[in-house]
This record gives sequence, C-alpha cells and structure tokens, in this order.
Amino acid sequence: MAEPDPKTLEAAHRKVAVAMGACMALTWAPVVGGMLSGVVQWRLVRSLLLLLGRPDDPDAVETLLWFFSKRMLYLNLVTYAPGVGPAVQAVLTYALGQLVIHCATSDDFDPKDEQKLALGWDEIQKDIFSGEKVIAAYEHSSGKSFPKRVKPQVVAVVDAMSSAYRKAERLPGIAESQHAVGGAIHRGVRTMARLASKVRPQKKDPRA
Repeated sequence: MAEPDPKTLEAAHRKVAVAMGACMALTWAPVVGGMLSGVVQWRLVRSLLLLLGRPDDPDAVETLLWFFSKRMLYLNLVTYAPGVGPAVQAVLTYALGQLVIHCATSDDFDPKDEQKLALGWDEIQKDIFSGEKVIAAYEHSSGKSFPKRVKPQVVAVVDAMSSAYRKAERLPGIAESQHAVGGAIHRGVRTMARLASKVRPQKKDPRA
C-alpha cells in the first residue's frame, strides 16, 4: 500500500480530534457517557480504515477495538467514574485513533493479526500517554484550543494513566490477566450475539 498523502493523514488525525471532543462533551452523562463513547470509538475506527483505503470490514473494526480494549481493560473501567470518566475516555479514544492510523498505514497491515497489532502498539505507546502531547495533538488536528476548564484535569489524568499503565505492565500477571479477562468478555459477547441471532423471531410471510 502506498504511503497516504499528507492531506489524508491530516484528515485522519482530525477525525481522532473530533471523536475526542465528542467524548469530552459527554460529561453530562458520567455513566451512560462511557457506553456512548464506545459508539464513538466504533465509528472512529471504521471511518479511519475507510479513509486510509482499507476495506469496509466490520470484523476488522471489532478485532481492532477488542485488541485495544484488552490492553486498556482496567483503565476502561475508570471511564464510568464520575468526574474523570470523560477525560479518561477522551485520552483512550486518542490512543485508539493513533493505533489505527499507525497500523493501517503499514504495508503489512492485517487487522485480524493480533501479533502484528501488538508490535504496532509497542512502537507508539510511549509517545501516546503524555498529557501535553495529547493536548497539542488535539489542538493541531482540530484547529481549536483545548477547553480550559478541563485542560489541567486531562493533563493530570493522562500522566497518571501513563504511570499506572507502566507500573501495571511491570507487575507479574497484570498484563496477562487483562488479556485473559478481555478475551473472555469478547468470546462471551460473540457467543451471545450468535445465540440472539438464532432465537430472533422470523418474519411471517404475509402471503401465508
């Protein structure tokens, strides 16, 4: 795949900034906002893949989301907390967007190959969790100033997330437990979806 032109990359980063803004706008709904942000993230991943010339594949979107969610499982729980939840969700949305852009612009991109996704994540994660970098990226991509009322909070949250994430990754069993629990949730959701599709009532033929 040819390297995307600068305008396409700029448009991709702008989509990430817009999604971050949508998550921050959900401060009115501390708990529901966490669930609504999941919809924002799903749409973000799909739109980024399409923009970067990748096939419109719902399975690829799902795999990317669950790959990221498994690594951020414990931090994701914080998104439901009043006060800091929307800020955490905005940062996670930024990180997810950077992962998709980084991996989708690679020549050997395979959204269903978790080993390749893991290599891509390892290459960028150190640059993602920096409060000042997140703010700068948002302002550059959106062309707007970061909301002053939440800027100190977001910087503090990002730096705290960075510290917590790195410490957790060094603790024996933490990374493995995130992946195991996340994988179990993923399998459970897919099983429930399959069962739901089987028991869905069939439409009656009006001619019968």
